[in-house]
Amino acid sequence: LLKEFLLCLLFLEVLLMGVFSALDLLLFYILFEGILIPMFLLIGIWGSREEKVRASYYFFFYTFIGSVFMLLGIFQLYSSTGTTDYQTLLNIKLPTSTQKWIFAGFFLSLAVKIPQIPFHIWLPQAHVEAPVSGSVILAGIL
Repeated sequence: LLKEFLLCLLFLEVLLMGVFSALDLLLFYILFEGILIPMFLLIGIWGSREEKVRASYYFFFYTFIGSVFMLLGIFQLYSSTGTTDYQTLLNIKLPTSTQKWIFAGFFLSLAVKIPQIPFHIWLPQAHVEAPVSGSVILAGIL
């Protein structure tokens, strides 16, 4: 099981490096949500207590549903500009009303991921049930 655990951690780190090096908003979203898969496995398989499977599903579904708002914001941005490339988006002016909708989508999604009060319901279960390395990654990166 150690090989699978380390493989899961490696996959998680690769996805995190991709998140921080992505130059396209859609690629950022895909990689950012891809992080859920290894974290789900780390909590659900290598968690420390009997509630680990329940906590991993809770973490996965709560953060996945929260991320739908970011996807809606990206769709709104794409429908308004025709691109998701960061360099191109820097030079585009959007109407204030469109900016507000995009901000709301990103804010709601990131408030769940960060976790911001009152969107932090998943955090205590995930931290308690996660293995130490998974808990450190939850606290430090996600």
